[in-house]
Amino acid sequence: MTIPEGIKVFSGQFTLVYDPEMLSCQEVQVSEVLEGYSQVPEGENGEDGAYFVWNADNSAGKIKLAFAGKEHLQTGSGELVKVKFRVADDCQSGSSCELGIADALFNEDIIPSIDVGTFFCSEISISGMVLDAETNQPVTEGTVEARRADGTIVSTSEINPDGSYRITGLSEGEIYDIRVYSTGYFPGWAEDKQAPSSNVNIELTPVPQVTVTNVVCDFWSTNANFRGNPIMVGDVIVAKDPDGVICGAATVIEEGAFSIHVYGDDATTADDEGAQDGDAITLYLNNMYPYTPEPKWTQNGSFDLGEVNFGGPIRDEIWLGQGWNLFSLSVQPREREVTVVLEPISGAYVYVSTFINPADPLIGSVYDSSGAKTFDINRPSFLNDLKEIDAYHGFWIKMTEERTLEVEGDPLPADVQFALGEGWNLVPYPPEEPMDLTAAFSSIQGSYIYVIGFINPSDPLVGQVYNTAGAKTWDISRPTFLNDLTRLEPDHGYWVKMSSPGTLTYSTQPNPAPRIAEGRMRPLEEIKVKPTPFFCDFWDTESEFNGRPLRPGDVITAYDSNGVLCGAAVVRHEGAYLLHVYGDDPKTPEDEGAEEGEEITFYINGEKAIATGNTAWSERGSIKLTLSAWDVKRLKPKFSALFQNYPNPFNPETWIPFQLAQDADVVIEIYDVTGSLIRKLTLGRLKAGVYKSRDRAAYWDGRDNLGQRVGSGVYFYVIKAGRFSDARKMILLK
Repeated sequence: MTIPEGIKVFSGQFTLVYDPEMLSCQEVQVSEVLEGYSQVPEGENGEDGAYFVWNADNSAGKIKLAFAGKEHLQTGSGELVKVKFRVADDCQSGSSCELGIADALFNEDIIPSIDVGTFFCSEISISGMVLDAETNQPVTEGTVEARRADGTIVSTSEINPDGSYRITGLSEGEIYDIRVYSTGYFPGWAEDKQAPSSNVNIELTPVPQVTVTNVVCDFWSTNANFRGNPIMVGDVIVAKDPDGVICGAATVIEEGAFSIHVYGDDATTADDEGAQDGDAITLYLNNMYPYTPEPKWTQNGSFDLGEVNFGGPIRDEIWLGQGWNLFSLSVQPREREVTVVLEPISGAYVYVSTFINPADPLIGSVYDSSGAKTFDINRPSFLNDLKEIDAYHGFWIKMTEERTLEVEGDPLPADVQFALGEGWNLVPYPPEEPMDLTAAFSSIQGSYIYVIGFINPSDPLVGQVYNTAGAKTWDISRPTFLNDLTRLEPDHGYWVKMSSPGTLTYSTQPNPAPRIAEGRMRPLEEIKVKPTPFFCDFWDTESEFNGRPLRPGDVITAYDSNGVLCGAAVVRHEGAYLLHVYGDDPKTPEDEGAEEGEEITFYINGEKAIATGNTAWSERGSIKLTLSAWDVKRLKPKFSALFQNYPNPFNPETWIPFQLAQDADVVIEIYDVTGSLIRKLTLGRLKAGVYKSRDRAAYWDGRDNLGQRVGSGVYFYVIKAGRFSDARKMILLK
């Protein structure tokens, strides 16, 4: 910045003016010193030594430059000031802005005005931020690459100290994969980004800490590949011992080669720091893709592994039975189109569906909206909105015959995470071994409130783990002993209802999964219920039969309004039951069960039960419902009795239960509080027995002997049966 001769300068203070929409000042440096002044260190925004001060206001587009110690600069003198700008992410090719200098002291232009020049934005770029996936803080150093689909590197750039990056030299409209790597992190990707683009943010996951010990074994290769291509600079090799302990990590510094120190266990500590002699070591590329065969660890060894190939496809085999199955994959298919994944069972499946939570990461990339996504083999393909089958969701599938689905794909990372949103999620279970439910969901403890599984009637687990097929559920609101879903099974999917969002990470620690004890099933052998994916749970801890608590071995059955048997369960705990009541399957012409809002009728050991509570069927509901029933064919009461009416209070109808020790002519009279007879119910001659259920108890419709509705109030009902009489009070409340 030189003041031309003949130009009057009022002071040593100036303002550099720029367009804040396009540029933002990052740094100002003084590289040459005015004659007569001493050199000082360059500082940050603010004071730079004793003679030069600068201050940037990026919101206003001004940088104040002040040379202290003189009233003004002399004409002909000069100072070289370097200003580092950051170009706005949305700066497009062809745009420009003028740079100028004004007199800061008097806030007026220098006369004549000094035009510093014009800034032109001529580069097509992709820009964004690089963030730590765990802390969400900026990653302050590293390399950014723009690659074509064939892996060719088109351009590179460095991460800025504030975590931002801008990679230029790209072609407008072209698609690029952006790769970022930084020391201490696994590399990150943003795939299929069109240039120019801004706000392309990339998260990097930190490399786990390795405990360094005094025992080590080296493994190395100069011919290391990933799916036929050399591994890349910035990739990370991780070593794990048979217990899953991470005992080595190394960053690739030369394409196609690596060397890794794998540490052994320190025998002088109680901790497991690493490997022991003879242990098979699993090497992972970027903690995702394993290398086989597994080399053996030897103390002080150094082994050239020769040709190393990471990321070979793994085959997953999923058994599917005739009818409905709720399944998931443990590998991520490379081609995820529905018909491609299911091609091995083509002709044997008719319907597939999943569920996308509103917070699902696939919204905006694969799907435009949340909710159910379905594929029906019988409708035009353009009407099917289920686009893909992946390893990050559970899926319903209806089969016409039993088959095994074979899927090849990439293994999921050992620490794979599943983002679950508030409400319902359909999640996979990729581990190879079953796991106790509470251990499996420990990462979302306090957030999950309801879990549903489903066992096909022909599933090999029936008879080995479960005594019955169909729905298996876990509800946080009911006693633990009533939950019949207590373990998760490989290759199965699960509904999970969340009270708040959470990140599901399955535990890698072994945890024994208990066998489910469901009670003796002999009473159910002749009861034919057709399980469907649509069901509602009814349960209770205070239900009775013949006046005593339910006993293990009692049988609860449920029928819809059409008389279709849609639920059956054996009681396993005294007084308590859990009953899965199935809904109708709209994909079949048969009526398998209930529909939304339909009233359900319940029986205990074949006797119609009195239900106290809500009996309306609701899909995926969990309803506490108290049941009571009497075996009127076998039970002859020892004494006659009049019981409390139900419901009470009531409007407008109620039932009046009683029991008779002997045959008798029965009359029930209803009086108001003045003692006036309101209604007489003549029931005729009845046999000794219990009259409690709605189809046997006395019924009053709330009308008087003239057929008129009576008003709200207290009423008394009196039974007369031979020598027996008794009275009780009831309330009509409108």
